[in-house]
Amino acid sequence: MTKLDKIVLTILAIEHLGFGIYGLYAPNSIAGLVGYELGSEFAYSEMRANYGMFTALGCMALLSIFIHSMAILKVLGESFKP
Repeated sequence: MTKLDKIVLTILAIEHLGFGIYGLYAPNSIAGLVGYELGSEFAYSEMRANYGMFTALGCMALLSIFIHSMAILKVLGESFKP
């Protein structure tokens, strides 16, 4: 894994974990950022489900820095070689 791969994965991990945890912790605040109003329990569940997935993606990006077999960037990069 190159240094550029680690930089990209670190940026993705920080972004996804930050927004994911923020969305799980304060769904009303994150909904206000994107212009939504949560009017029912279903809306809260839907918002937490989406931001739970962002948290999972951030954890996977963070883990793939240390566990090289999880890194998909290498696979994607090699598939575009002529």
